[in-house]
Amino acid sequence: PGRGTLTNEEGNFSICAVDGEVVTIQSIGYKTVKFVCSELPKNISLTPLSQTLNEVTVHSIGYVLDRVYDILKGSLKRGKNRRSTYFFRTVEEIGDKTEMVEAFVDACPAVHLSDISILSGRQMQLGGIETSPSLKSMNLYHYLELGPMMGYNDFWFKTIWMPFDQQNYRKHYNWSYVTQHDEDGRFIYRIRLKRVEEENGHNYIDGEIVVDGHDYQPIRFQGTVHGMPLMTGNGQNLTIRKVDTSFFVDYTPEDGYSKVSHVHFDMNGEGIHAKAILYGVDNMDLGRKEGVGLSTNNLITSIREVGFDSLL
Repeated sequence: PGRGTLTNEEGNFSICAVDGEVVTIQSIGYKTVKFVCSELPKNISLTPLSQTLNEVTVHSIGYVLDRVYDILKGSLKRGKNRRSTYFFRTVEEIGDKTEMVEAFVDACPAVHLSDISILSGRQMQLGGIETSPSLKSMNLYHYLELGPMMGYNDFWFKTIWMPFDQQNYRKHYNWSYVTQHDEDGRFIYRIRLKRVEEENGHNYIDGEIVVDGHDYQPIRFQGTVHGMPLMTGNGQNLTIRKVDTSFFVDYTPEDGYSKVSHVHFDMNGEGIHAKAILYGVDNMDLGRKEGVGLSTNNLITSIREVGFDSLL
């Protein structure tokens, strides 16, 4: 439970499973398929869902973008004082080392995760050995903050054009959309964004935002962040690598705002591979212990400060 993976740009993927387990293959706009892992074929083809629309008004891309912008902005405002609890795990392969970090975190979940605090956590090498982490100088948790609109986030504002964070957002990306019905018969817009080629000086996202075709609430934000600089190492032995990171963020509607329910990212670069998954655990009785915020601390520093609570 809770395991998952993403395909690369060629559609290839890998996942660990044992005989008898069922592997579910999903992509928005395509029919879901399931296979017993022992019967998983080498090549899998997904069938597109119907794109035939009956008695549905289709609007211009400008109208759709303006509606989504207004919905996201209102959701951030209505959900700014809400908190939710999540379980987070990341596994990093750097050279010949494999490291894992897992933690329970508390965050504001409206549209994107913000004001993240560590409630309990631990870091270890493969085999359960605690060690000085290779990623001590890099806050991988920033990828958990990704969203189509982020209000203000110092880290991302310095490095990337976010899709909906400015009134003039349209100039940084080329926008298009397709309309479909999902497996439940729900009418959806799949809004695609691709960087404007002449834009320089910032990293960028290629991806899409999937929204409900009637109320424009976000369903999923997914894509790839290209060419991000990643700093690894400790002390004076630091290495900067360029990485591409595929991600998706899923949402559920809650009390007038769009709540982050699930985040997954898959990072690849020269000599490094990292995967992370985060999902909501508000249904678990974890108590409301005070956490250590990540606004100024490094992820590993915060985990070591708060410690590991085996009851969580």
